[in-house]
Amino acid sequence: VKEDSGTRYGFVFQGDDYEGGVVNGVEYIWSANGEIMRGNLSIIDPDRQIGLSAANIVVIESDQSVRGLGIERSMIEDGIAPEEVTGWREDESLDAFNDGDAVFLRGWPFMYQIFGQEGRVDQERVGIAPLPVAEEGLQSWSCLGGWNMHINAASRNKDAAWEFIKFATSPEIQKFRALEGSFLPTLSKLYEDPEILEAVPVIELGGDIVRNNARTRPVTPFYSRVSRRLARAFNSSLAGDISPEEAVSRLQEELENIVRRQT
Repeated sequence: VKEDSGTRYGFVFQGDDYEGGVVNGVEYIWSANGEIMRGNLSIIDPDRQIGLSAANIVVIESDQSVRGLGIERSMIEDGIAPEEVTGWREDESLDAFNDGDAVFLRGWPFMYQIFGQEGRVDQERVGIAPLPVAEEGLQSWSCLGGWNMHINAASRNKDAAWEFIKFATSPEIQKFRALEGSFLPTLSKLYEDPEILEAVPVIELGGDIVRNNARTRPVTPFYSRVSRRLARAFNSSLAGDISPEEAVSRLQEELENIVRRQT
């Protein structure tokens, strides 16, 4: 399609050395039937008397993970994605697609609402589909993410903060955000709202993906350290600085060391 239409890029995504690059990398691994971490580690917080359950077995070093990162690298090697994608985040990839310079974009639901407001591509020209997989028979996986609301334990305005959280997560505001920004709601009943489904087609597919095809990044209290290693290795592999085999081997050792030191 790129060659026939004269479009600059076949596929654009977020490959920079940051959390978005982690999301893209794990999706390539998952969609090749690989994993990052599994298992459960029980952690007791003596100050609050609660137990946490976290992944503690590192399983990223596998043929499947190598295949996934190899497919990601092949996007550049085969001329489907530009080399610049190694430094692209949401804005750069969205701009390329919205200006009509890319056939496909890996993006977040909020991007759908932007089409037609800026650039050359309007919503009627955009189709939405699950992420592809490495081969027929594998399951497509998308990385689940969102925004969390917390109240600082030292806050002097806990009641006011709680009132705002109730307001911001109410059905009315979640519907408003879906209609105005194509943000996926957290309330399942809104995925059946006729007004939302008519105005924002991405919501219907998004609901199916959240229910059936979404996974979280490793759930671990050490995630900030895990994420930093994943981001660096995924970006190096995508750029061709290291091979996918070297990337997953390095990550296996680094993530095991993180778990070992903290436990």
